[in-house]
Amino acid sequence: MNLVLTLALLLAVLVVFSAQAEEEEEENQWPYLIHLDSCEVNVDPSYGSGKCKTRKPKGEKVRKMTLTLDVRQEILGNVQVSMVAKLKNNGNWVKNYESEPKDFDSYYTQNQDLLDSIYKFGNLTTCPIQPGTYIIKEYLVDETKFPEKLECGEYMMELLIRFGTTDIAVIKVGAFVECQ
Repeated sequence: MNLVLTLALLLAVLVVFSAQAEEEEEENQWPYLIHLDSCEVNVDPSYGSGKCKTRKPKGEKVRKMTLTLDVRQEILGNVQVSMVAKLKNNGNWVKNYESEPKDFDSYYTQNQDLLDSIYKFGNLTTCPIQPGTYIIKEYLVDETKFPEKLECGEYMMELLIRFGTTDIAVIKVGAFVECQ
């Protein structure tokens, strides 16, 4: 009987350790962490205002971002979105990625997984954009929505939102990609 209990106990311990090892593997599968270091937003005053901040909650590894946009007037179609990402190389910012300006619906369609992972943190909407306050609260980056072979280092990303010929908003986010 003691042998059966000992074997059962040994089997239980092996199952627990194997489950913990699988959890650790799952947690460490992605090759990097993205730390949001800073953010700022500049909005054309005739369209609204905005603010952005990052903070590192106690006990967390990475910072979370909160973005607030107060929209004063309805924004119908013809909204263009473009993005530039720069990587710091030997103290200089080098353009790492640049998207051509696209209408918002096309931009959303091409980046739906990433944008949906951001939208779930707030009340952002697609076009037309009605007057009101839009918030992304405590956004935590989901690295799995980014390319697996992202180069590690310091980044500056700029998202430009344009309506016709007017730059409605420029959102800048500084981030550090840490290899694991």
